[in-house]
Amino acid sequence: MCGKRNIVHKATHKTAFRSPRCQALSDYWWNLRAETPDGVPTRAMIDPGQIKPLLPYLLIHDLATLGKSILRLVGTAIAERFGLDPTGRDYLDFVSPERKADAYHHLHCTANHPCGMRVINRAHYLSGKRTVAEAVGFPLRHHNSGAPLMLFLDDLVEAPQYDLNPRERPVELFHVPERDYLDVGFGVPNPREQADDANPITRNES
Repeated sequence: MCGKRNIVHKATHKTAFRSPRCQALSDYWWNLRAETPDGVPTRAMIDPGQIKPLLPYLLIHDLATLGKSILRLVGTAIAERFGLDPTGRDYLDFVSPERKADAYHHLHCTANHPCGMRVINRAHYLSGKRTVAEAVGFPLRHHNSGAPLMLFLDDLVEAPQYDLNPRERPVELFHVPERDYLDVGFGVPNPREQADDANPITRNES
């Protein structure tokens, strides 16, 4: 069951995010989009020097292979939070079994529609650590093949909590109580494409 959240139909790009880093990535992606004839930037257009403070928090999902989301880039801050560097691994390996299908659905849908996505992630670790993070993702394309990618920024929005006497439980990475699709100029998936926990947000250009 989805957690309680505010349903937002329109929001300015200055007010949509809890994390200033998520806002900064949004601003950067929209600048790239303005330079792209078809509206979907390529990975080759990203200049790391322009977003150096954001690099430790970035993820790139490669959705070229049906049924998989390969992590081509994992920032150091995210790897430290996970306790490992999952670069080159299938993101779905880190999602609880009951959520794998929905998680892939959302990534595939946003990359291929295309549209953006904002989520709040609640993660529980076997160590007892619990984190709450905001992530925002925007579509990219491979420069040569045109295959779909998603560029995400994942940033903690609450201080980590630690259970000094953790019970044994499965790792519940990426439990998502909040999710919104972001209209980046192509609309958002229709209700039959969306899972029950997705709401549209349209960026207001005014």
